[in-house]
Amino acid sequence: MNKKKTLYSAIMLLSMATIFVACNRISYKKLPNGNSYFIGKNSKASDTNSVKMGKVIQVYVTSKIVRSGKKDTIMFNSYETGKIETLSIDSNTLYMQNQQTQKQEVSDIYATLGTKAGDSVTIKTSLASIIKKNPQATQFGTKGDFVLVLKIKNVFNSQDDFMAYQNKENEAKKEVNAKVFDDYITKNNLAASFKPADSVYVTITKPGSGAITNGNFVKVRYKGTTLDGKVFDSNMEGIGVPGRPPATKGQPIPTLDFSVGAKEMIPGFDAAMKYFTKGATGTIILPYNKAYGPSGNGQIGAYETLIFDVVVEDVLATKPVPPKQPAMPNMPPQGQGGQPQQGGQPQ
Repeated sequence: MNKKKTLYSAIMLLSMATIFVACNRISYKKLPNGNSYFIGKNSKASDTNSVKMGKVIQVYVTSKIVRSGKKDTIMFNSYETGKIETLSIDSNTLYMQNQQTQKQEVSDIYATLGTKAGDSVTIKTSLASIIKKNPQATQFGTKGDFVLVLKIKNVFNSQDDFMAYQNKENEAKKEVNAKVFDDYITKNNLAASFKPADSVYVTITKPGSGAITNGNFVKVRYKGTTLDGKVFDSNMEGIGVPGRPPATKGQPIPTLDFSVGAKEMIPGFDAAMKYFTKGATGTIILPYNKAYGPSGNGQIGAYETLIFDVVVEDVLATKPVPPKQPAMPNMPPQGQGGQPQQGGQPQ
């Protein structure tokens, strides 16, 4: 081995040893509820606005199952879904009701007290302790830890401060999204697919047969994405979404079933159904005012344009009436008002 390779190997070994030592220097503290936590300091030294009772915080959330010698199992990741949690730091978040003993206990959010924007809080709970409190929670086994990481994005002094910030952010996002939407329609030559009566864009890629009208009951497969291609929901085979594995032939996800015109869906999706037919496939593009509007919904942001790839599997004239449940053994048939019919109960 030449001197250059020997020097390179020595540097690599030294680097690995340094990383190992640094990792083992992490000192976890104990919460009153028994969980361990560690605070990673990445905030600015000049920032004096720390998390305290009465404040509002925005956090990115990552949760995972960690086992020695195995790849981590990611349960949730805000950085992938875009979902930023907002928490009011009050008695409802700092303490939780113990369902077994009916007493208040310190929650994991307690570990955020004193942190600032940029800091992160890692909270570790052994799977064994989770199962001890909830014997039904055995799906991940007993070995390993449940790890929750909270990255502090913003700290607000009050709910009013948070709302003012949110309104300003939403107005800025509205302008940006409007331009992105216009550019998307132009780039993809979709102007002709606009349906002025309902302010939605519908493109039929495979026609079916038979019109769909208000009152019809439809069974639909769909994939919902945002303009940047992020899948937020789907019941199509082989397409996974955050927090749910892909559907397979052995474990299909049910169709989306609803009555058209009954306001069971978001406005644009419901209105677009009348441009489809039984067996048809196509794409629906909903401007924000025909989707979840200025407030968004879950991982769908404010003023978000939604795109749905749709397959209409079946169309029924009306919603099927569920069959009457048979009377339980030794129970009389019920008349109106829940009273037994005459002669239905032996004297």
